[in-house]
Amino acid sequence: MTRSPSPPTRESADSIRNLLEQKLTAYRRFLSITETLGQKISAQAMEETGKLIAWRQDCIGWIETLDSRMKALEQSAPPLPRRTEADAAVEGLTAEICEILQKILRLDESMIGALAGYRGGMQTQLSAMTARKHDFQGYRPGGGQNARMLSVQT
Repeated sequence: MTRSPSPPTRESADSIRNLLEQKLTAYRRFLSITETLGQKISAQAMEETGKLIAWRQDCIGWIETLDSRMKALEQSAPPLPRRTEADAAVEGLTAEICEILQKILRLDESMIGALAGYRGGMQTQLSAMTARKHDFQGYRPGGGQNARMLSVQT
C-alpha cells in the first residue's frame, strides 16, 4: 500500500518562491553578462570575451541547479488546491523571468550576427595574407626559384 502524498504546506510554496527569486537573480546576472559580452563583441574586443563566456556558463550551471531543486520540490509536494498569495508571487516572478529571457534571446541573436560579420572579416584578412605569402615565395633565396631583381632599366 502506498502512502498518500502529504498535504500542501506553506513551506513548499515559500520554498518555490525562494528558488524562483534565486533564479531571477541568476537570470539578471546572466543578462548583465550578456549585455557586456555584446558590447565587447560590437567593439571587436575579442580578447575580453573568454572570461565573459565562462561567467555565462557559470550562470547556466547555477540556473540548472535551481531548476533541479525546483523539480524535486514540485514532485514532492502536490499542487495547492486554491489560489493563494504565494501563487500570485510565483506568477510575478515567472513573468519577470520570461521578460529577461526574451531580452537575452534578442541580445544573443544580435551577437550571432555580429560574430558572423567578424568571422567573415577574419576570413578575408586570412585570404589576403595567404595571397601575399604566395607572392613573396618566388623571391625568397633557396626557394623554388632563384631570386629575381627588378629593374626599371630592363
